[in-house]
Amino acid sequence: MSTWTDDLLEPLVRALDAIPAPLAVVLLAFNPVGEVRVSVPVGVLVYGMGWAEAVVWSLAGNLLVAPAAHWLYPRLEALLRRWRRTEAVLEWVFARTRRKVSPRGERIEESAVFLSVALVVLPGAGAWTGALLMHLFGLPRRAAWPWFYAGVVAAVFLMALLVTTGRFAYSAA
Repeated sequence: MSTWTDDLLEPLVRALDAIPAPLAVVLLAFNPVGEVRVSVPVGVLVYGMGWAEAVVWSLAGNLLVAPAAHWLYPRLEALLRRWRRTEAVLEWVFARTRRKVSPRGERIEESAVFLSVALVVLPGAGAWTGALLMHLFGLPRRAAWPWFYAGVVAAVFLMALLVTTGRFAYSAA
């Protein structure tokens, strides 16, 4: 009898069957949709990796997000600014975001990046969102990337803890 998780993961596993397990976990961690919410559980539960191996490969994929987003977001912004309507929307978003960040708030921008990346169990949180916040706030790499990478490490270990605890609790029941 199949469970809902089997039904959900089966198409994903079939698609990733053609590539080695470590590379599949790296690609899942880099993917903006699931990130480590998917890569750690798939590594541990589907590919039978130990939690440490799943953590290493998930870190490898998720740590690549910052450089990729740092390259992608400005180019995407420049592309969208070619049209008057999207330029107006972007101007509004950037102006509103930077206006809402008061001088007191400027001290917590890096913390916001950390929390948006580390709170991986919440929908919309993750490395791609943290990188978008870095771009929206106009944070310099030197100031923001350490917070970003600390958030990635925290998120991966949080997911590993949740997966291994859940698997242990499920097997004990």
